[in-house]
Amino acid sequence: MLPEGARIGAYTIQKLIGQGGMGAVYLAEQRSPHRSVALKLMRPGLASEEALRRFEHEAEVLGRLQHPGVAQIHEAGLHKGAPFFAMEFVDGPTLTQYADDHDLSARERLSLFIRVCEAVHHAHTKGVVHRDLKPSNILVAEVGEPPEPQPKVLDFGVARATDSDMQATTMQTEIGQLIGTVPYMSPEQVSGRTTDVDTRSDVYALGVVLYELLAGRLPYDLKDQVVFEIARIIQEDDPTRLSSFDTHLRGDVETIVGKALEKERERRYQSALDLGSDIRRYLSDEPIVARPASTWYQTRKFAKRNKALVSGIGAAFAALLIGLAGTTYGLIEANRQWERAEDETTRANALLGERDTALAEEKKRVSERDLALAAEQERAAELQQVADFQSQQLSSIDAELMGTRLFGSIIEAAPESQRASLSETLAGVNFTNIGLESMRTNVFDPALEAIDSQFGDQPLVRAQLLQAMARTLFELGLFDAARDPQERALSIRRENLGDEHPETLTTISDMGSLLHAQGLLDEAEKYLSEALEGRRRVLGDEHPDTLASIGNMGGLLRFQGRLAEAEPYSREALEGSRRVLGDEHPDTLVAINNMGFLLHAQRRLDEAEPYYREALEGFRRLLGDDHPDTLGIIGNMGSLMFAHYRLDEAERYLSEA
Repeated sequence: MLPEGARIGAYTIQKLIGQGGMGAVYLAEQRSPHRSVALKLMRPGLASEEALRRFEHEAEVLGRLQHPGVAQIHEAGLHKGAPFFAMEFVDGPTLTQYADDHDLSARERLSLFIRVCEAVHHAHTKGVVHRDLKPSNILVAEVGEPPEPQPKVLDFGVARATDSDMQATTMQTEIGQLIGTVPYMSPEQVSGRTTDVDTRSDVYALGVVLYELLAGRLPYDLKDQVVFEIARIIQEDDPTRLSSFDTHLRGDVETIVGKALEKERERRYQSALDLGSDIRRYLSDEPIVARPASTWYQTRKFAKRNKALVSGIGAAFAALLIGLAGTTYGLIEANRQWERAEDETTRANALLGERDTALAEEKKRVSERDLALAAEQERAAELQQVADFQSQQLSSIDAELMGTRLFGSIIEAAPESQRASLSETLAGVNFTNIGLESMRTNVFDPALEAIDSQFGDQPLVRAQLLQAMARTLFELGLFDAARDPQERALSIRRENLGDEHPETLTTISDMGSLLHAQGLLDEAEKYLSEALEGRRRVLGDEHPDTLASIGNMGGLLRFQGRLAEAEPYSREALEGSRRVLGDEHPDTLVAINNMGFLLHAQRRLDEAEPYYREALEGFRRLLGDDHPDTLGIIGNMGSLMFAHYRLDEAERYLSEA
């Protein structure tokens, strides 16, 4: 957690607003223009590729939304390798809290809700599905003179763009994960059918919010229910009728809310605009589009939920018809049918009893597991407190270790005859007992000055040392600090060796990888493309450096969600690595894993599995079970098994990881 007064770019932290699994949101003050902003910062240490992709996607999505009902984004960037973005600070209560605080009537609540529908519809027209609409993500600000309430939809962090080039954003590593808040999820969303989640899923969530806004409670009683039972209720049970809480809501309002909460997507309002328009018709005393469900439709739903009972009734009714024929045979057959129906009902009741017993046992098991999980979380919180304390005490040691590693890499890259002199020069830099915040001033800048002063007349040696410095900083995750030496090394090599010298091409490739790590994907693509084309011409298609460039391009395109474009690069890199390096080379195993990862992202699960298995077996033999690369592939296998609904296997892999 950042203290009051801490600085991130042009922003000064004032206080913590809230925090979650990925990071924290702060109230901050921007210097120019002077204004209060909500600053969202990823928690340090969680900047994985997936987490970075989520933050980049949230910033990109919000940047496309320009509507008074959507909180606007001001800036996105990186702070110490962790992404952040500054967005409009909405100083107001939640939608339901505002309505309660101002004692709004049902008509006033409906009128306010229309504005929410308009904001969500704007997002849908930009190709964005929010997927986590709930009252806490809808705040109300007072705007204008005289002030009027303006709902603001927040937190598109779990939004999924429906454009094809963004399809991979939320499925790269946690495929099958439920994203959102369960009580507000649509039936298709809570079932885990991610391909069925579209704008109509947001319409369902709006229906839940509207129900809560009018009734003061959720459509279903989910208290003390375990997750799988909640999922079943949302998918199968009918919501409690609104009119049971307020008889004034009987009729059109109840019908409108009921249509928004339909289990089948095709029967809901097909857009948030349609929902808002029907509310507007009701408020204007015009006929609404929604109609109550027909008796036949309700009968079919009842039959679907109660198959055993309906089967028995059907058999009995058939027996009655036969009996009415007046023949002895008919009466005998009717009795037989009735007895058979009773037998079926008895068996059905027995099965229901067994199911209820199994459910009770499952609830008990889940309850015990939840208690154990709570204990683990409490223990984790205690360990985190210890870790935070140790981090404060050891920050100077971290800086010293970083400085030692950085200087060691620079000295090692220098010509042997000049290492002693360079070592003596760098020895004057004291990085003991400094904080990590002071690394640039006290370590990085002096290192650059030493390189420039001692090797001013040897540009290629200077480029070599700058490249070593940039690579070390990159490996330490200090991407911003690596940018300056990387650019200087590239400039020197272009000027002295030309654009197509192998060393220049290596520096170009490293520049692209650094920009990729910083999230500057368009800039990264230019450098990675230049490196690949140059290496093909100079080194040939099957040189290891060329194969590395091919793999880098595939990885960048995959990261951008351009999966179809990424596939030929990934296949070429893999096939070339097998031929040139052999099946057991680390680079080949990485290419095998990347191929599986790409197919996994494309939902081609059966094709992905043999690649993951081959890569995992190879890394186990080559690096052992506990190497980070091995553990990463074990995690990939767990995610794949989860997506396959092979849950026992998924649990085994994920537990090992």
